[in-house]
Amino acid sequence: MADLLLHHKYTRREVHDYFVPGCVFTPNSGTWGLHGCVRVPNTNHDFVFFVTYGQSQGDHFFQEGISKDGVITWQSQPRQHLNEARVLRWIEQSQQGDNIYLFVRSKKSDAYTFFGDISYLSHDPYKEYPVWFEFKINNWNAPENIIFEFVRTPTAGLSQTKTPAQLTRASTNKSLVRAAHELNRHDEHLRNLLTTNPQLIDAGEGFRWEADYEFDIGDSADIIFFGPGREAKVIGICTSEQEVSYLKAVKAKLWRSQFCFERGEDEASEFIQCYLVAKSVDSNTKSFCEKYDVNLITA
Repeated sequence: MADLLLHHKYTRREVHDYFVPGCVFTPNSGTWGLHGCVRVPNTNHDFVFFVTYGQSQGDHFFQEGISKDGVITWQSQPRQHLNEARVLRWIEQSQQGDNIYLFVRSKKSDAYTFFGDISYLSHDPYKEYPVWFEFKINNWNAPENIIFEFVRTPTAGLSQTKTPAQLTRASTNKSLVRAAHELNRHDEHLRNLLTTNPQLIDAGEGFRWEADYEFDIGDSADIIFFGPGREAKVIGICTSEQEVSYLKAVKAKLWRSQFCFERGEDEASEFIQCYLVAKSVDSNTKSFCEKYDVNLITA
């Protein structure tokens, strides 16, 4: 597929085929068919933003628009907050070197207009669920018809200056999020054991794996094995004390639910399995795993 052209219109399928050629696209289903924010596979943390003016989700109405200066006011998903890993990543976009590509449509029946890449400008430190952002469109040289269709009066001014207390809070939140997603060296040993011996979880030929798989809500699974077709195995790893193992079992179950949602699979799908690989577990953890179909492996 040829390079994307600024201010040209593209369907979700065409955008998908450009960023992940050769992969299956399902209309109105899965990440590329439904979601407003999509991480581009095989990149560090590049994203595609799909924006539809006047879109709603649940009881939240998105108030997004592009200013005459080429600044887009954008809101995260309603479940996301200032501590989310992805939110922090977008705030640190320039330091991280991530790319974000913007596609916008003025109404739901249209294809998306490509505005190129965008850069983080600011976020409102007082707003979350969702978080409010401002991004600069880097190639803002729009013709009159694009300005007429897409330029809107900004719906809310963001607080661009932060007090020292707010900066301290942001720094603390960032540290807490990173700590929450770090495995210890014993956990890493288990992860290496699984990736070199996938047969331990019945992952045979045709499976590939991805560590620290990041969901759209910002949480990260320890590891996911992707099999042929629709098969996948979501893994939680824990070598800590038994109380933490129970929490990790709950995490594994939640990760599976989120993965099913992103894949457009039913919650009862037999193709998506979840595992807890733990050093030791108590009776409560065993009962939870049995009740919620979390495959338990002690190592």
